[in-house]
Amino acid sequence: ASWPARYANHAAFDSPIVTTIVNLLHADHWRAAGHAPRLALGHSIGEVAAAHVAGLLSVDGALVTARTLGLAGCKCAGAMVHARLARDEVDAWSDALLRVAAVNGVASSGADALLLSVTLCGPKERAEEWLAARPDAKKLAPPHPWHHPMYLDVQGVRDGSAFASLPEGPSPGPTAAIFLSATRAGAPVERIDATYWREWLTTRVDFKSA
Repeated sequence: ASWPARYANHAAFDSPIVTTIVNLLHADHWRAAGHAPRLALGHSIGEVAAAHVAGLLSVDGALVTARTLGLAGCKCAGAMVHARLARDEVDAWSDALLRVAAVNGVASSGADALLLSVTLCGPKERAEEWLAARPDAKKLAPPHPWHHPMYLDVQGVRDGSAFASLPEGPSPGPTAAIFLSATRAGAPVERIDATYWREWLTTRVDFKSA
């Protein structure tokens, strides 16, 4: 059976929920096969399932969190772009509208330069303008500028009240996997709260460092 069209357009609030369900099923599949993770790391919305694997969120808590993040995410329209940029270009990024949403990893390396795989986010018009000048880049499917500071202007995001009702989860047991935050460049996190998810929504993902 094919997915309903609403689940194939990468739009919030549905898309984060569907992605989280798939991630949870993948994690449970590995655990059912006898694998016990020592570390849990997710990219963007993947952090919700990673927090579950680390014992910070129940299944219900993960789904509620994904829905809440999706509801906040859909409040801003925009675009996301995949590009390969030199490390110094990423470090010196100064475009006030188009921001670096994620540093994903190394795209290629050579004698002349190290190119990083990055995701950019921002208003649709600015993204398309940038794409016109960079034909090697590619527009991505999500119609939202995930991890952009513009979300701080959405009601309830800056003060954290949009996430205040989210479960902060049980404290992980001594044998639980360690949750490494890609939003915090790989720093271990033992508890998640409204402040954490505000940072998640408004700051870049540094998956490479994590």
